Amino acid sequence: MTKPSNIIEAGIVVPCYNEGSRLEPDLFILFLEKNTHIRILFVNDGSKDNTLDVLKTITELDNAELINCKQNYGKAKAVQIGINHLINEDIKYIGFWDADLSTPISEIINFIRILDNNNSLSGVIGSRILRLGNKIIYKKRRRYYGRFLMFILYFGPLKNIPVYDSQCGAKLFRKYYGKIIFEKPILTNWLFDIEILMRLDKLTTVKESVFELPLNEWVHKSDSKIGFKDIFSIIKDVIILFLK
Repeated sequence: MTKPSNIIEAGIVVPCYNEGSRLEPDLFILFLEKNTHIRILFVNDGSKDNTLDVLKTITELDNAELINCKQNYGKAKAVQIGINHLINEDIKYIGFWDADLSTPISEIINFIRILDNNNSLSGVIGSRILRLGNKIIYKKRRRYYGRFLMFILYFGPLKNIPVYDSQCGAKLFRKYYGKIIFEKPILTNWLFDIEILMRLDKLTTVKESVFELPLNEWVHKSDSKIGFKDIFSIIKDVIILFLK
């Protein structure tokens, strides 16, 4: 068993709901063994499959941890539970990452490096910008939906936050900002990424303090689909964001 160093530079929350068939424990274990200065906290969000069993194999490492929620709260609440747990640790940076590793876990190192080299930054967020030389693969329908949603939000909630990709599930913040962003209940679920950026903008200007990092690779791995009921939930989130 690998023993971590005394200094934990970054704490990463990985929310998991029915991810048993998509989790890649070997990739997590290899990364954690090589990077003992990083801690990963998995939050099992009331999964009904074998997710918990898979996570137990990863969290045998000393720099991996598991919170098992008996019920399903949703991604936003699961992330908040994890962040508020890590707040009590002696950690410089705090953030969250998608469990399916659509964004390669190795990118965490680049996020940390950017924050280390620029003390004026409050955070780094991943951005799935299509450009020559990178590998960004996701469904066209999901892409068009995302751009249309961003267009609507630019007339209100994102008017002063010119972010290209708010929904990428790879974000890292300085602990001070992460603590304040997540200390109050998250009001949205589908659009909670936007809500936390809005909260951050009240503390420090997002336009000047957040670095949007174009990813070298992002591959859509989710087999989930947006159902009819989910559309109403998204509309509700949009209304909440406009009211805020």
